[in-house]
Amino acid sequence: MERDALHRTIGRTLNGESSTVEALADLEGYSPAHFARRFRGLVGEPLATLARRVRLERAAWQLRYTELSVGEVGLEAGYDAPDAFGRAFRACFGSSPTEYRRFAGHVSLLPSPSGVHWRFPSIREETMQPKIIPFGTKRVATKRHVGETPGIDRTWAWLNEENGKREIDRTNARFFTRCMDGPEVDPSAIRYDLLFTVPEDFEPYEGLDGISELPGGEYAVFVHQGPDDLIVDTWARAFTDWLPKSGRTFNGVCFEEYVNGFYLRPERPDERLIVTAVYLGLE
Repeated sequence: MERDALHRTIGRTLNGESSTVEALADLEGYSPAHFARRFRGLVGEPLATLARRVRLERAAWQLRYTELSVGEVGLEAGYDAPDAFGRAFRACFGSSPTEYRRFAGHVSLLPSPSGVHWRFPSIREETMQPKIIPFGTKRVATKRHVGETPGIDRTWAWLNEENGKREIDRTNARFFTRCMDGPEVDPSAIRYDLLFTVPEDFEPYEGLDGISELPGGEYAVFVHQGPDDLIVDTWARAFTDWLPKSGRTFNGVCFEEYVNGFYLRPERPDERLIVTAVYLGLE
């Protein structure tokens, strides 16, 4: 089995076209035993284990970013019974599907011996159609960064270190960056607010720039997957391609959310897996 066949196999399994070793082996022209050996040799785990994990990762994304019911998400993950889906989901993510939908700060990826994960939808490969969602006002702690975007990594690293020192619980926090200036401002002077959601009783510590609000309203949300230095292309396409054709009006508010938390980790991950949501406020 070559890599192309592996990718076809994973796709067919996720899409529900085929899910048994026998059926997939027949499609690829192998005996079931040879197919199973080659698959495990390439990815380090049996097909059933990989399929279960990747479907649950997809379920987590669907709970967080779609309007599918918990039952519908469970069915797509291969669970006919809601209780079975709930038990499997809790075992992997530490909460029920309903709790995860309500409180999850970001979508988690599960441990994988092969590095194979659910591939989040990317607007680079799909039509430029965002999800239009209502977004509630968020109370956020604010740290101002002034200057070009490469320095934002260091500011986030400072925030992570300070929050860690103070043992601040960020389990359910969401993380955003909001650019406060337009493209006409010199890059060395552009202001960025780095934000994380906080409860009502949170008191800002020394070094933060206070508490603010991320405005609520209706937003067009695009998903960018890949290196964050390429996200400028996603922003450009949102403003120059989708917005003029949408019939909607931009209300002046836009920001990014770090969906799966990769940007916030001390070590740089495989950048192909970084997922960022791009929010455009609509009138």
